[in-house]
Amino acid sequence: MPSQPAFRADLLVIGAGVAGLSAALEAARQQPNARVLVVSSHQPDCSPSTAWAQGGMAAAIAPDDSPQAHAADTLRAAAGHADPEAVRLLTTEGPDAVDFLVQQGTCFDRNPQGDFALTREGAHQANRILHAHGDATGVEIWQALMRAWETRPQPSLLPGCQLLQFRQGADGRVLGADFLKPDGSLLTIDADNTILATGGYAGLYARTSVSPLANGLGLALAMLAGAEASDLEFVQFHPTCLLCEQDPLPLISEAVRGEGAELVNELGEAFMRQQHPLGALAPRDIVSRGIWQQLQAGHRVFLDARARPGADFASRFPGIHARLAQAGIDPRQNLIPVTPATHYTMGGLRTNLDGRTTLPGLYACGEVACTGVHGANRLASNSLLEGVVFGRRAGRAALAETAARRAPAVTPAPAIKPMVPTGLRALLWQHAGIIRDRQGLETGLATLMSLDNQPAHHAACHLARGILQAALERKASVGAHFRSDFRSS
Repeated sequence: MPSQPAFRADLLVIGAGVAGLSAALEAARQQPNARVLVVSSHQPDCSPSTAWAQGGMAAAIAPDDSPQAHAADTLRAAAGHADPEAVRLLTTEGPDAVDFLVQQGTCFDRNPQGDFALTREGAHQANRILHAHGDATGVEIWQALMRAWETRPQPSLLPGCQLLQFRQGADGRVLGADFLKPDGSLLTIDADNTILATGGYAGLYARTSVSPLANGLGLALAMLAGAEASDLEFVQFHPTCLLCEQDPLPLISEAVRGEGAELVNELGEAFMRQQHPLGALAPRDIVSRGIWQQLQAGHRVFLDARARPGADFASRFPGIHARLAQAGIDPRQNLIPVTPATHYTMGGLRTNLDGRTTLPGLYACGEVACTGVHGANRLASNSLLEGVVFGRRAGRAALAETAARRAPAVTPAPAIKPMVPTGLRALLWQHAGIIRDRQGLETGLATLMSLDNQPAHHAACHLARGILQAALERKASVGAHFRSDFRSS
């Protein structure tokens, strides 16, 4: 493989979603003369996972809301597993995160009076969800941050580069990374500090709402390099994806239920009303299990939006309306068939509140990190907020840390296979899905060995083993992790 001379950076940011770009912009704002380099696996005309976010971003900015109330909702949804201090930081810094995004050019939807148009989603006790273009919040935020980065005096963005391995000193410190460029050549980047912002691993599942490219490769490579991961068993399933043959499944945002749409089976029964006081707006893990149990019992499940939002559906959710039209569904007249699918992963690299991982020189933010804010079940629309808040914190901390300038003595690394082997996605869906038990998890681990007899050398298999093992070791039902053989935590 041909190699290029090494780039040199004060700070290397791997990933160009909301977390990575927030980190890079904040670092550059703190030290304008620093060499901050962003490397992304996607091309400039292709969007990362951030752009898939439909519903919006939560922040306590309404006069009748408060960061304390937002924190209480977050902790409640997290099923007692969140870090209260991390949640306090998330919600307290939420309004400032909104100001930061507006300064970068993000245009959130506003009401006729000029105030932010706020809506409500599941498990929120107040209207605190900001959105853009109805249901294209992630796209708006990502495009604004990308424009802000590219219009800097000396923008530094290398697109289309796949992470291969971290460069490490003899003491294990991360000193940059190696990448595979689109032309097949090797790109080497030496950096004082590195921020990983490569997203989650929900795409490792067969039925998912995210791109299969969201396969946790960055997380797996960091684990193989020695970084500690936490809470890998906590995989969130979005309750309402369009039941169809597409991969990934089109997402029907929780905001649709926030506007009044109801979940019903083919008998017309609003079954969630009997399962939780919040009905169809209960926390996602509860709604997902409720739908899954209906499906397993032979029922079909639908989202009924005919009355509410009804005639306003197309104007409030233009993107979702267009995708439903492609499937031949008019939500003003037709029921929408839905199914749960993997959507977000609460687990990731264990970090402190400034994004430091357990591996010197490596920081992490966004979905690849486990900050403790989501606990066992992420509160709706907290992910974009986490990306901004903790991305900025990581950017400040990583650039402020002065690394010893020395020639990297790169630790030999195994020949890592970056592709996802055939059968792995179906294996995780079957054995580590919405409802789990010991027998299924043990079967999944045994089957995993048949896919690759050296899972430590296969990034996706290494991560899958971590998910299955973590789910097996947590002998309780907590949030999104539900064990049918251990009903309560």
